[in-house]
Amino acid sequence: AGMFTRSPDELVEDLRSISQAEEDEKDAGPVISLIVDGSNLAFSQDEAESAIRWYDHFLELVSQNTDWLHVQIPGRIMRTHAPRRRVYAPTTKLDDLMRWTIPYAADAAGDADDRSPLRSFRSVMETYPESARLYAKMQHTHVLVNQVRGDKYRKMTAREELWRGQSHFAYWHNRFGGIYRSSLRKAAYAALIEAEKTTRERGIFIPAVSRVDVDLDGDDEILYQGNEINAYIHRTGGRLFELDYISRNWNYLDTFQRRPEIFHDDTTIAAGYDRWPRQAFVDHLLVPGQDQEAFARGVREQVVDLTDLVYELDSLDKDHNSAVLVATGRDERDFAQIVVRKTYRFVKSRIDVEYHLSNTGMGGIEAEFAVEMNLSFRSLNPGDLRLHMRQGRQRTEISPDNVASEAVSDLQFLDLANNTVVTLNPSDRPDVWSFPVEAVGILWNRPNWFYQSNCAVLRWPLTLDPSEERTIAVSLKIERKR
Repeated sequence: AGMFTRSPDELVEDLRSISQAEEDEKDAGPVISLIVDGSNLAFSQDEAESAIRWYDHFLELVSQNTDWLHVQIPGRIMRTHAPRRRVYAPTTKLDDLMRWTIPYAADAAGDADDRSPLRSFRSVMETYPESARLYAKMQHTHVLVNQVRGDKYRKMTAREELWRGQSHFAYWHNRFGGIYRSSLRKAAYAALIEAEKTTRERGIFIPAVSRVDVDLDGDDEILYQGNEINAYIHRTGGRLFELDYISRNWNYLDTFQRRPEIFHDDTTIAAGYDRWPRQAFVDHLLVPGQDQEAFARGVREQVVDLTDLVYELDSLDKDHNSAVLVATGRDERDFAQIVVRKTYRFVKSRIDVEYHLSNTGMGGIEAEFAVEMNLSFRSLNPGDLRLHMRQGRQRTEISPDNVASEAVSDLQFLDLANNTVVTLNPSDRPDVWSFPVEAVGILWNRPNWFYQSNCAVLRWPLTLDPSEERTIAVSLKIERKR
């Protein structure tokens, strides 16, 4: 910010320019933190006196400009400003690590480190939410391990698994595939889930639903921690962002959101990028006639954007392991307003989600209500994954490639690598799109297609006149393959 390196007058003028540039913002204006590199100050008596004179003059200027420049303590700012997004301040960085992070950011005339937008290794978590989620899982597990008391052997066993889950290769982009390589991420998740299991005392652990800021974004998430599964719900979109099948140490929501990279070619760009998270119980209110191929490329036409709705927690029933979330979406063009009441219920290895949709606006709603489910497996190989679909009494095997089907009773993912079956059971027999999600990263200095997950989109035609309501339900169950 220029503290102690530029004159106080210049710094205050910089702050004035920032304030004027953002004066039209709807919130209370920009919040600026001035951070001082203390290692460069007061190495001598003269430097210390110079810094004191600089600071006195700066405070005098602040006092003279209180009509637009206000000083607040961080705690008060946190209470009055809702978090926007996660950002990490610059830190020291390991040059070799950053060179792996974006090895292709340089052109023929430039140096990769100079052109990289990443300020430090933590900046990777701003670019890749998958890294941020894995890091948050690691921190959450670290807390659980530190809470173990009275059993040194159990604590050391859990700690060793935690250390295994801290292997850095899965957390960022590097020449081994890094964050793009799901096998690396899954190995880290497996170790962290095993560490969490080790912290649980037999006969004492009780399944529970609770509120915890598990992803370190400043807002509480809803966590269900059970004997069979862990399930984490984010209030943005009311979506599920982690689903651990505990007996197999497998996170079925170890998914990946495709994004542009400097090394992507025309074929990769044509395959598309994801403009919303590839997670579970991701809701859409689509314009009728949506194209499946376009949706798979990350392109959609919406009546109302439900993906980014911030839900309020209406109730949390700890006795019955359920949570009710409520949000309102508006279509300003047609004066339509939809209230989504989304109820999660957790029963052993099953998750039941009920949607109560109400049109509280003045205009009608003509749309397709879609629930997107992304599940991550080892690979698309027939020895690892098979897909079965039931339509009424008829059950057939379908390809893991792009499939469009009508009136589906249930969809089964046979996870042969883990010897489990994941079943999606929707109400009212919706139409279904099914397709794989793959992303192009780097493996041994060459672009490589990495499998990430399988996407199933359950779609119901939805017509709601003003004051009309409808209820839709979806169940997800994980069980051992017989």
